[in-house]
Amino acid sequence: MAEWYDVNANEINANEIEAEANANEVGANNAVQYKYRCDCGCNLEFVEYKPGFDISIGNNWLITADAMVDYKWSDYIWLHEFKLWQELREDIILNYNQVLNNEPIKAADGPWVHLYNREVVDNHHMPLNGELYYEYVY
Repeated sequence: MAEWYDVNANEINANEIEAEANANEVGANNAVQYKYRCDCGCNLEFVEYKPGFDISIGNNWLITADAMVDYKWSDYIWLHEFKLWQELREDIILNYNQVLNNEPIKAADGPWVHLYNREVVDNHHMPLNGELYYEYVY
């Protein structure tokens, strides 16, 4: 992520700021991590290309998401808790409805909004009786 600096700053100070910005971009394994904000209405930030969860529905469908910046998917989705897509879908809808009852809606409820918008609304064509195969949930 680039840092902005004053155009009138001396060249040494500008180089120090740029070096600090480059150091902040490099993770522990020297890989650059890019953050982005989701546009589905959940207002969550994700780390691009960092796995969050990966769940197969039957042999033809896949639910996947990048890792969240401030939260962990494992706090919302538990491995092997549900056997069918219908069960997980109902749990997402139940939690989403509970979130709507909160005033104001808490930031920690964003993952339920994201799951509802992305997996229930957008993926209404997945078979309800499809068996779930959990690859990972971080």
